[in-house]
Amino acid sequence: MDDPFVEAGQEVHKRLQELLNEKVGGNVLAKVALRIKQGLNAKVTKLASYEGKFKDTRHLVDFGERGRYVDRVIDIFGARAPMKHWHSGEGGGPVLIMHMGEGKNLDGDGNKSDTPA
Repeated sequence: MDDPFVEAGQEVHKRLQELLNEKVGGNVLAKVALRIKQGLNAKVTKLASYEGKFKDTRHLVDFGERGRYVDRVIDIFGARAPMKHWHSGEGGGPVLIMHMGEGKNLDGDGNKSDTPA
């Protein structure tokens, strides 16, 4: 069974890929994957100087940058698990609050609120 919406979406995806390849050149997904790989292996160079002269150089793992890339990959694949915590609701019963990203919380009725937990 053919779905015209699915076919249209596939055509848009195909055309978008063609446009990206024309503008950026080469396989865009391969380039994105390479940049992600580089970010996941990020290093930082620390220099030590004394009286205006370089004395030492260290190449260290950049854990902060690697962590940011891990977050990006999780977001790309939609694999971020919602954060959860409990608090007492009206009448003392437990209410589950789930953080669904973008700093939004669910109130006791399941509605999003802007109030941080």
